[in-house]
Amino acid sequence: MAIVINDIEKKVNEVLKLIKYDAEKMLEINKIKNAVETLSHTNIEAFSFSFKNELSKNLRKCGAITKLDKSNDKSTYKIILNSDNDMKYQRFSLAHEFGHIILNVPNFENGDFIASFHINYKVNHISKKAYNLDPSLENEEKANIFALLVLMPQDSFIDCVIKYDIIKIAEIFGVTVEAVLSRFDLIKRKLSVQNEYWYINKWR
Repeated sequence: MAIVINDIEKKVNEVLKLIKYDAEKMLEINKIKNAVETLSHTNIEAFSFSFKNELSKNLRKCGAITKLDKSNDKSTYKIILNSDNDMKYQRFSLAHEFGHIILNVPNFENGDFIASFHINYKVNHISKKAYNLDPSLENEEKANIFALLVLMPQDSFIDCVIKYDIIKIAEIFGVTVEAVLSRFDLIKRKLSVQNEYWYINKWR
């Protein structure tokens, strides 16, 4: 199975079109939630508590757990954030879960929950425009990419890269330095694909 980043970008652009935001200010996570609710025709409820003592050991390190509730006329996604993580991580976790919802991942078809493990924020399996990934990790990687793209919109991100150092950029977008590096990697790989396309067509 190949993940095409352009497909995720289209969804991100749909979300961003519904949001008014300043170029060099942190995008409000609630505005992202409202846009995702509108586009997915669902409700989203978010809660947080400590996973340390409440869950089994294999779930304690996850960023969030999301469950689909179909008991009402309108589907409701209930996101439980791990409050043991810092605020930047929780912010990324929420955007990541919104990615699961808006990208319509199959995990929710049977009403099962998703436990999201995105400890290092990194996108490690990208190869040009599309890349192959272990199916068990594919949905997590899609949601990671969505979170990186929506929390750091491309035009704003590029402007900041030109003007500021990496620590300042992380501060502006409310993410970690690792997340900034991963977002930059997505930009580089996108430009690489565009250049390759240009060369192929130029010499035909």
